[in-house]
Amino acid sequence: MVLVEGRVDDERIALDGPITLAHDRNRIELRFAALSYRAPSQVRYQVRLGRDAPWSTIRAQPVVRWVDLPAGAYRAQVRASLDGRSWSVPATYTFEVEPPWYRTPQWLTALGLAAVLAVLLLYRVRVRHLLELERQRTRIAMDLHDEIGAALGSVGILAGVLGQGEVEAGERADLAAEIGETVEELGAALADIVWSLNPREARLSDLGARLVERGRRLFAGGAAEFVADLPADLPDTPLPARARRNVLLVGLEAMRNAVRHADAERVSLSMARVGPALWRLDIADDGVGVVPGELENVTGLGTLSMRRRA
Repeated sequence: MVLVEGRVDDERIALDGPITLAHDRNRIELRFAALSYRAPSQVRYQVRLGRDAPWSTIRAQPVVRWVDLPAGAYRAQVRASLDGRSWSVPATYTFEVEPPWYRTPQWLTALGLAAVLAVLLLYRVRVRHLLELERQRTRIAMDLHDEIGAALGSVGILAGVLGQGEVEAGERADLAAEIGETVEELGAALADIVWSLNPREARLSDLGARLVERGRRLFAGGAAEFVADLPADLPDTPLPARARRNVLLVGLEAMRNAVRHADAERVSLSMARVGPALWRLDIADDGVGVVPGELENVTGLGTLSMRRRA
């Protein structure tokens, strides 16, 4: 039993050794012949692909074809018989079909590593997001404690004094007015916290508009003249919640200090671009200032809060 001819995609191949076929070029054909000159029409052929595969009988021409074989190593065997009982020694031919590039061990290994890295990256992003949420909750809790708690404490003290029977009518009216102002500041502080967490108010232009709005409300009673000068081209650059919150509170504290401590008659607010992605917030007044050399010695809670947030 001998192999006569081999073809791959209708191109002849050598049969003196194994070959390797590309995954998209694996239509293989083998022709064979029995070394017997007695009754050639009675010769039977059997073929199998694989050492443990069953034998298949060929009843037509002595040729076998395989098409679209999956990737792997193959061992083709052909044998012949005249009586169907005694079979010749099989003729053997081995070949291999390569996998496509996306099924090679190197690619699968790289894909597995990429998947692991992607999972790790998603995990780190998730952890970072959770940490940011935790920091945000902590900041909100601190703001509520510092601002809302202090305001509520003041209201409680003023209400206690107001409830004393010996308080005169004029002083009672002053205490009631102070309670009203404190409650108004409390509502504004809550509104500022909610504003800083609103993703729809996350732009630089929103921050500028908020500062102007709060400044006008702060000076609505005529304590001082308030002048705002914002550029018309203030961009819609997105800002993180923490930055918006800190800049807003620093600006508000500066405006409050101008009224409470500087005895100012005019307070101005302006924003100017000082770099490609850098803006400066200026709040100025015409009141009593601080000697530059003594600025570090100022220990008021408002000033310390401004330094911490800046």
